[in-house]
Amino acid sequence: MTEFSFVPVPIGRYRTTAFPDLDADEQASRIAELAEGIGGLEEPWTEPGLRDRSAVDGRLGSWARPPSPRSSLLYWAGHGQALGPKAWLATADSPDPMTEGAVNPESFAEYVISEWRRRSADEEAWALVVIEACGAKRFVEAMLSCLYAEGSMDRLAVIGVAGYGAGYLGDFQRVLSDALAGYSDNDEAIQLRDLVGRIQDRLGDRGMVGDLGLYRAAPLPRRRRLTGPVTAPLDVYGELRDFVATLSPDERGHFLPKAQGAEQGELAWYFVGRRQESAEIARWLHTAREGMFVVTGQAGSGKSALLGNVVVQANPELSALLARAGMGDSTGFDDVPPPHVFDAVLHLTGATTGEVVQQLAAALGPDTAIEDAERLAEVLKDRQAPFTVLADALDEAQDPLAVARGTLARIAGIDGVRVLVGTRSSTKEGPDSPAEGDQDILDALGGTGRRIVVGADRAAAEEYVRRRLLAAFPDAAEAEFDSVCEEIGSRERHFLYARLAVHELIARPELMTAGHRGQRLDLLAQDYRAIFAAAVARLSRRNPAFAPLLEALALSQGRGLPRTDGVWPVAARALRDMHDVRSAIGGQSIDEQSMDELLADAAPYVMLDAEHGQSVYRLAHRTFQEHYFSAESAERHQLVAEALGESAEAALPSLPNPYLVHHLPAHHAEADAWQLLAERPRLLDHLAPAAIAAQAGRPRPGEAPLPGAVSAIRAAHHRLSAVAPSERGALRAVAEAQFTGRIPDPSTWKSQDAAWQPLWAEFKRLRNPATRVFTVECEKLTALTTITWTDGRTLLALADADTPARIHLWDPVHLVPVGEPWTDPQLASVSALATVSTERRPDQLAVAQSGRFEVWDLAGRKPVLTFESDLAGFFAHLAAVRTSDGRTLLAYGNSTSSRLGFRELGMGREEVVIDLEGSIGAIAGLRLEDGSTGLVVAKSSSSSKPVRHGSSGSPAPLPILVAPGEIDAMAAIPGVPGAMVLSPASVHRRPLFAWDAASDGSRTELPGALDLAYHGDFTIVRGPEGQLLVCSINGEDRTVTVSEMPGMTSPQDGTPYQGRNGACAVHIPGSGDAFAVLMAGEFGFRHAATGSPVEPSEGGVREIAGPSGGPLLIRDLPSGWSIWAEDGSRSPLAELSGHVACAPFTAPDGRVLIARESGRNSRWIRCTGLLPRTGRRRWLGGVRSQEPSWRLHGHHGYVNQIKTLPKRGGGAVIVVNTPLRRSGSVVVLDSDRPGHVWSLSEDEAVFHAGAALLRLGTPLLATCDPRTIMLWDLRSRKLVGRLGGDNDIVGDLTEVQVGPADRPRILLAVAHCDGSLRLWNPLSPAEPLAVLDLDMAAETIVSSGTKLCLVNEEGALCIDVGGIVCP
Repeated sequence: MTEFSFVPVPIGRYRTTAFPDLDADEQASRIAELAEGIGGLEEPWTEPGLRDRSAVDGRLGSWARPPSPRSSLLYWAGHGQALGPKAWLATADSPDPMTEGAVNPESFAEYVISEWRRRSADEEAWALVVIEACGAKRFVEAMLSCLYAEGSMDRLAVIGVAGYGAGYLGDFQRVLSDALAGYSDNDEAIQLRDLVGRIQDRLGDRGMVGDLGLYRAAPLPRRRRLTGPVTAPLDVYGELRDFVATLSPDERGHFLPKAQGAEQGELAWYFVGRRQESAEIARWLHTAREGMFVVTGQAGSGKSALLGNVVVQANPELSALLARAGMGDSTGFDDVPPPHVFDAVLHLTGATTGEVVQQLAAALGPDTAIEDAERLAEVLKDRQAPFTVLADALDEAQDPLAVARGTLARIAGIDGVRVLVGTRSSTKEGPDSPAEGDQDILDALGGTGRRIVVGADRAAAEEYVRRRLLAAFPDAAEAEFDSVCEEIGSRERHFLYARLAVHELIARPELMTAGHRGQRLDLLAQDYRAIFAAAVARLSRRNPAFAPLLEALALSQGRGLPRTDGVWPVAARALRDMHDVRSAIGGQSIDEQSMDELLADAAPYVMLDAEHGQSVYRLAHRTFQEHYFSAESAERHQLVAEALGESAEAALPSLPNPYLVHHLPAHHAEADAWQLLAERPRLLDHLAPAAIAAQAGRPRPGEAPLPGAVSAIRAAHHRLSAVAPSERGALRAVAEAQFTGRIPDPSTWKSQDAAWQPLWAEFKRLRNPATRVFTVECEKLTALTTITWTDGRTLLALADADTPARIHLWDPVHLVPVGEPWTDPQLASVSALATVSTERRPDQLAVAQSGRFEVWDLAGRKPVLTFESDLAGFFAHLAAVRTSDGRTLLAYGNSTSSRLGFRELGMGREEVVIDLEGSIGAIAGLRLEDGSTGLVVAKSSSSSKPVRHGSSGSPAPLPILVAPGEIDAMAAIPGVPGAMVLSPASVHRRPLFAWDAASDGSRTELPGALDLAYHGDFTIVRGPEGQLLVCSINGEDRTVTVSEMPGMTSPQDGTPYQGRNGACAVHIPGSGDAFAVLMAGEFGFRHAATGSPVEPSEGGVREIAGPSGGPLLIRDLPSGWSIWAEDGSRSPLAELSGHVACAPFTAPDGRVLIARESGRNSRWIRCTGLLPRTGRRRWLGGVRSQEPSWRLHGHHGYVNQIKTLPKRGGGAVIVVNTPLRRSGSVVVLDSDRPGHVWSLSEDEAVFHAGAALLRLGTPLLATCDPRTIMLWDLRSRKLVGRLGGDNDIVGDLTEVQVGPADRPRILLAVAHCDGSLRLWNPLSPAEPLAVLDLDMAAETIVSSGTKLCLVNEEGALCIDVGGIVCP
């Protein structure tokens, strides 16, 4: 935020008597005062004499050409004329008429254009030009034509005040004053575009506003009377400002915003009673070291008023101020909390769990980096000083149970942390509708801690009524006061009722007289909602626009609706149209003035709050909001969502208001109208992905699936949140394709500002669109299982890799943590977890760690059994099973051993160890159809000796079943005897198979796949609605994926595809650039730009090999190896058979050569030439050897892989991987220099995944070890650079071009096994130029120009990265 110059050009004196004198200088002075409050510094016009044309030109010239670029407000005040389409502004020497010798729009525009050219050097500076004169509207219209013709002008607005004809000075000052008054102390700054919009609304037909890119302007500072945001009903806010205005600056500094009380509270001087409850809270704050104190009671009982008074009493400076003013009761020392005891005071209305965590993080200090509740708990445990939190209105949080369980209950168990909570007992409770027997919020907070219930207090209610009415009617008769107070007190209702009654009596003063006692009694006989309904009817009669404005507040999400950017009036107009009250409103439209009037007339019923740095408004109590709840609520939310979405989309590229960014998804969720949002893709990608994911995860009324775009965001929100809105569409399209198989229509995601874009995709193995992801605060997660918690819920137990390791408990349905993570100093390297079911809850937890196994009592958080074993360690497996005679056994093993151990729990002795004669991939307990329990063992590799399905025949204490296939992860299906889900041994994303233990070993493939990386695991949870949720970790990061278990497809043997997926870039005459793609045995050519098939695909292909541009070797099942050339010909190669390391390339003379090993255990790499038949480009059925050949010295094993990297002009760099070679695992050959062998040092490089040739001025060879890329100078044969050491394991790498076709830049594209794609500038290797988190662990990546094709077991994806800028 910056200051700006206020440059007035007031012309109030004229030579001709045709133009009467004006108070232009006085108006300019008043506007200067207003401008000063928002950062304006006046540049006075001090030159003496008449302000004739020469003086005016000098003034405008100095404004247009300042010494340095700056922001400014230019204000012209004087006479003007408009005749037809023309208009002029008068200077002191202008004649009448002004057709000659006056300022015309064209000349004025020249100054504005000159100012822009000077100002454009500052990307934040803005200019506002205001012309207040007769005919100003016409003048501005003509001037804007000139400015639009200039083009490219930015951060500028031109305002004409006075219409087409006569005008009167002072309009702009009044409009600006009213517009500024519409902001409150909750507005941290003023967006210039919003301020100009409010001015335009208030001017109406009396003015003209032209906005030229004003949304890019820097915000204006705002001078605030209060030092921070306030939460209070508007009438209370008004009194608060009046009271603060009486304080000295020092006193005002002590008057913190939180002093006005908590969520629904009046100011402290209106609080009465509750002495016993206040004293009990104060004593707890003096004595308790940690824990929770809950203040509960029915809605409207005064919980928030009580807590607000506790906050005030904890502020000695404020208490002294109130006592001095005679406002507030004095209490004894024992009744007062410790001074400044609260470190954080939170109003939880509309808050999410994440927002609560961030508010607490802010209270811990500005430099405290906290991402989630787990990290918050960590910081609080390490904190030496006590930390006390007051959290009010928990029942009004967005998800009260999640906030209660995941944050408040969690931190309240930490030593030194105290949490004082105000809440209803149940989410189902209302003021006139108690939730009998339900206390879900209190249950979520836990059974420990102190609790008081706030009930009715007649004496306090009557005293409150007396104070409020006396302040409003100081001259009323005392007898009438007594009568009214007794009438209200006799109802024996809560404070909310007294507040409502008081507000209506103040609004209808005639009811305070004896003559209207009957009407007063009729009013007081009604309940909460009826009194509020009467207030709404009264307000609507005064102004029909009030009805939709109030209803819009009732439908608001978060902490309320902002006026900024027109959010509140847009929502209200949508509701007005629904009720067809346009005719009733008549000439009174929903505009700035009607909002001003409502906030004045309905002040007691409207709450002022702050969110995202701006003022927001909502109804002052949830009871008022519930008045509007009806069967039509979903339809009303849909209208609001549609109107807000349309308005925000029309305003793009101006950023949407923060309310829309964070809460527009909630309106769509309330209406179940997600398709409306999906149809606005430009807006969709500007909204907060986490907010969309949270709302899309809520239960929905119908069976219709979510739109693909919304499902993609729900699954990928953690990745989308990390990129700019312009990049989200491309990433979202990839995520959607992983559900559907194809990239969606570009109109639904494409952004012109994106640096890259997906071109096409073909995914064979599809992911589940109902996928959700949450993140645990840790380095990475290593193991998971399910447990039954004390309240009957099924929770996830997750182990992390921290030191010491920690165990986290999470609710997989609501995606919230339960309690704080726990640990033990000796807990380290946890590799497996298992549930030990007991007769009482919660379950026990078996833990495998370094060198030992343990069983933990979760309730006491202590181990009940510990024993050492050589089967423990990194690859350990655990399962707890119950035998037919009722014993509980812990089974344990390790992937590095064939032995399986059993230990009886409770006895503590090892019972038996058996040998399964094969490495173990996984073990799990399984309840069988006959009610018995067996142990399922999965073998992890084909090298294991076969064990027949069924009993292993070993002397095991219970039946052992062997899962079919090579399996390294599996889980039982809850509630389905004998049913399991198996995951085959592989890496990263793997298919799932359902298996019935009673079957003959056949498996049924499930749609979708899980990313288990190398050491991931999964488990299955049955949700409260009976749905099955698959929860998985990949063992490489801290994310947990939760998706609904898909239905089964047709039974099959489930044998994974054994070939290698791959791709090569080729050029096909007549078809252009294409990619040859092999996926799961299906091979075909696809146009590079569109993905459309060049020719029909063929099956049975096991392997392809070839450099960028071709030729291509193909190995299929029936005929072995063949070679494809760019003319489309394909011929068999008799000399090649079986799997052999080989790769083709084109020699400088056009011959096709194949670099291949001569045979197993050979010391030779041979180049074989293919001789074309004379006159035809058809290849011979056989081949004959052609020189050159090279002998590899010291080669003692087979060649694992050969890769040919084509050079410019023909020939190739041949990279050979010989993993058993002692002198180095990578050998580099040059096809043009036979006999020249370059062996890369073993400690510097391995040929882990691939290699790439970067054809720069000095060619560079890129190789990699598992995580680091190494760059080699081919001329000097030296290592010249390393790219990254903290990357995930490399899958493949290739050269790619970026930038314009006539000036391409060469980058290195690296695909990693974590699904990311990193683009490196080899000339600046400090960090990646771009990181695309595609969530696609590519086995192969190839390029064609700026296009990249990535292939893995799921399918193929092609993207264009040409828009990435390489400096």
